[in-house]
This record gives sequence, structure tokens and C-alpha cells, in this order.
Amino acid sequence: MIVEICTTTVSGALMAQNAGADRIELCVGLETGGLTPSYGLISSVMEQVDLPVHVLIRPHVGGFVANAEDLDLMIRDIDMACRLGAAGVVIGALTPDFEVDQDAITRMIQAADGRWVTFHRAFDWVKDPLTALAQIEKLGINALLTSGQKPTAAKGFELLKTLLDQATTDLQIMPGGGVNAQNAGRFKAAGFRAIHGSASVLVRTLDASGKLPLQEHLAEGVVRRTSLENIENLIRTVKAPSV
Repeated sequence: MIVEICTTTVSGALMAQNAGADRIELCVGLETGGLTPSYGLISSVMEQVDLPVHVLIRPHVGGFVANAEDLDLMIRDIDMACRLGAAGVVIGALTPDFEVDQDAITRMIQAADGRWVTFHRAFDWVKDPLTALAQIEKLGINALLTSGQKPTAAKGFELLKTLLDQATTDLQIMPGGGVNAQNAGRFKAAGFRAIHGSASVLVRTLDASGKLPLQEHLAEGVVRRTSLENIENLIRTVKAPSV
């Protein structure tokens, strides 16, 4: 069984390699569901790790709908990851109706230029998982990362097994979300060929008690965007002639 470890650091990638993992998904912002890592992080991991590295491509929090600007950024990030030596990319895009955005996915697959492509947990938001499965297979995706539309893969086991049974291609159905040493055996016994886990723990790196909180906690589907009206009002206020 293939063990894919999701990590956000060079040290985590090295731990995964030394422990015997088969491949790495590299991202940042695990607490937000994962975002695209920086040039510096990708290049540093590629220099120090021999395992296949798959780079997550997700430009922002707030869901998985990609407008034209988002798609341009994702294609540029795919190009960056490929130039740095990534073995694959991890992508996903949905329409506002929570269906697979096949046009956006097609363009990203083309940008990946033959590298391994995983469809990420945007799948856990689709309204019809079996229809989405068929679309993903038709697009030629290599792997599908999903928790079975539940908070954890263990809770989503029934749908995961249905996806495994319904797949008609060599698509790798990869359970992810709370996969650990205590439940991984169940997925192996059920016939899954790969699992995905962060194998992470929460670590307090410093005592920031009493410091001004800077992390904004937003509901899913909510993003902070630049407002032209607010920019104009701000500039008008500070640049107005003094009375």
C-alpha cells in the first residue's frame, strides 16, 4: 500500500522519507485545508528529498470555485512546481453549483504536462459524488483524495468503498482525513491501494498569550477580497485638501 504523507515543512518531508513513506504532498496552511507552498519551500524540499513530491495547487481559502484570475494563478503555480521538479500536482476546481469544473481541470492537467495529477478534497463538496467520479475518470486524473464527504475518512468509509467499487479505470481512490495507525489497516483490508495522512500533532512553538490575535476565523465559502470602493474612499480621505 502506498503511504502519502502531507507535510508543510522541509523537516516534515525528511521525516516522511526517513520513516519509509512512498511520496509526499507538499502544501502550507493545513489548518485551512491546505494552500499552495512557496517557491522557497518547494525548491528546498526538492533539493533535500528523493521521494516523489506532489505539490498542492490552491491559491486561497473560502472554497474551490476558480475565477479567471484564480485559474491563471494556478496554472502559473503548476508551471513553477513542474520546473522545480515536482513529480505531480494536487488540484481541484468546482463550479458554483458544486460540480467538477471540467474546463478548469482540463487546463490544469494540460499545464502539468504528463505529470501525476491528484484531484483533492474539493471532491468532498460535490453534490453528486458518483457523477463527479465518472467525470474525474474521463478527465484522466491519476488519483482522487477524499474523506468520503465526511469529516474523516473513517466516517466516510461507506462512500469511499462505493467509489472504489464503482471506479472503471485505474484511478487511485485515496482515503485521506484522519487516517492514522489505528484505522489504516481497515483501508488496506478493503482493497485501497493508497492512503493519505498528515501524521501531525499540534505544537505550541511559543507563548503568545496576551498578544494581539491576527488570525481571522472565517466560515467556509467566505474570503476577504480587495474593495475598489474602500480603496477610493481611503485615498479620497487622506488626499483631500486640508481645510
